[in-house]
Amino acid sequence: MKVFNIFLNEPDFYEHIDFSKYSIIRGVYRLGDNVPFGDIDAVMVGLKDVVDDDFLAVFPNAAFVVSNTTGTDHIQTSRPIEVINLDPTEIEEVSATAEFSLALMLALVRKIPFIQRNQVSDRKIYRGTQLRGLQLGIIGLGRLGRRMARYAEALDMKWTSFDKDSSLAEREELYRKSDLISVHIPLRDETVGFIGFNEFAMMERKPYLINSSRPQIIAKEALLDALERNLIKGFAMDFINYDASSHWDPDLEKYVGERLLLTPHIGGNTNESVAYTAEVVLSKWVARVQSCLES
Repeated sequence: MKVFNIFLNEPDFYEHIDFSKYSIIRGVYRLGDNVPFGDIDAVMVGLKDVVDDDFLAVFPNAAFVVSNTTGTDHIQTSRPIEVINLDPTEIEEVSATAEFSLALMLALVRKIPFIQRNQVSDRKIYRGTQLRGLQLGIIGLGRLGRRMARYAEALDMKWTSFDKDSSLAEREELYRKSDLISVHIPLRDETVGFIGFNEFAMMERKPYLINSSRPQIIAKEALLDALERNLIKGFAMDFINYDASSHWDPDLEKYVGERLLLTPHIGGNTNESVAYTAEVVLSKWVARVQSCLES
């Protein structure tokens, strides 16, 4: 039987895995090892690096990129390489990102990071917003959106949603009537700039906006305009930059404070979710390789 060498770009994701139970795996390598780069068959990645042609040039014979993510926008290569990632249906029980969306929402409306950084005697500036009775608009009622709906009900909130098949009227109603809006749609060509100047103009209640999906779903210039003109009460996003780098976006950074909360894409970064998704995607890759060998 053919055996394979794999390289772990983010080895801590896989530290709990017993690779010896997979008979097709010959060698497991990490940075710092004596890596036979030309003999690596599969590269296991997360979101730490953009996987492009330069990145893959180090692995000239790799046939697979394996990512324990549902999104693949961090993999941008012209190489004829097969990408193995996670389908949302394979990780239904993983709740970390939805929980983090709720955490962002609570931190934003109760000004928690702002309060921590600004200890003053006038307690009035700490005054936040109560969620009970407010209306949450959920954009995308998939795995994460459905969990957000359940969280809203537990907090005695009302909620509405729209998805890809919803009418324009349903979308406009959500923008007009929501006190908070939470974004849970994947980044695709058709969702780039999904929320733009027109959508912000519909937001009659000046809602809080929470985006735990990809930044590009919200048009950057429209977001900056909404912040500048107070078209929204506040904004939270699980990215600190629109270009997926680890540096703060200077256009956004100047708004960080009471009305803007940014985190470095850590929504799914829990011990439980990392362990589970790494095991699932590795098993998925093994099954794919075995099917290729049998065909």
